[in-house]
Amino acid sequence: MNLLRLLIISIAFVSTVNADTISLVTEEALPMHYMEKGKPSGPVIDLISDVMDGIGLEYKISILPWARAYQMAQDEPNTLIFSMARTEAREPLFKWVDTVISLDYHLYKLKSRNDINIGSVQDAKEYRIGVLTKDVRHDYLRAQGLTKLFPVAKNEQSLDMLLHGRIDLLPMSNLGLQALCEKKSIDCAQFERTHKLDVFSRGLYFAYSKSTADDIVAKTRDALKMAKEDGTYQKIMGRFLK
Repeated sequence: MNLLRLLIISIAFVSTVNADTISLVTEEALPMHYMEKGKPSGPVIDLISDVMDGIGLEYKISILPWARAYQMAQDEPNTLIFSMARTEAREPLFKWVDTVISLDYHLYKLKSRNDINIGSVQDAKEYRIGVLTKDVRHDYLRAQGLTKLFPVAKNEQSLDMLLHGRIDLLPMSNLGLQALCEKKSIDCAQFERTHKLDVFSRGLYFAYSKSTADDIVAKTRDALKMAKEDGTYQKIMGRFLK
């Protein structure tokens, strides 16, 4: 970490209230955050660790099923969840820090499925779609009246279902799909984009539980802003940025 940035953040944080250990909760979402050799890894893990170390707060990172992480971030104080889409429905439920990264999301199909033609979300109603339980894509598609949704705990499960014909479509980012293909040693060329999900292609965020002290939220936001300004963010996240 840049020593000047560490000094500035440390001085700014002197007046911060004493806090319990901050729980940092997320899901396995390659290539951003995942488990490797028994510990949380990935560029976003490196980024938030750098930010929290600079602030001087104790923290613990847990990679969990998304539904559990999401519930913790609603129920428990001093909890930071990432990387989360910021929607109108979620806006009042959390204290938002700043963007982690911006990604584009599409509905993907097997390239061999020439019978599937999707020009809008409504066109997808007749097809089986794999979704993460309580994920924003799950909530959105259900709100649009789609009923053939198959919730799972991990995107990897949905990918297997797509490959074996148990679902027809999978809402994913290109980056996430490529990372899953690499992990499973399969050819990503067998998948094809259909409709772009613009509602999700607006950035993923860090967000605190509502009961977290405003001072902690503000200092985290300031530290992340400084990381973006001094080049630390670009150094860690560089190859994943648009």
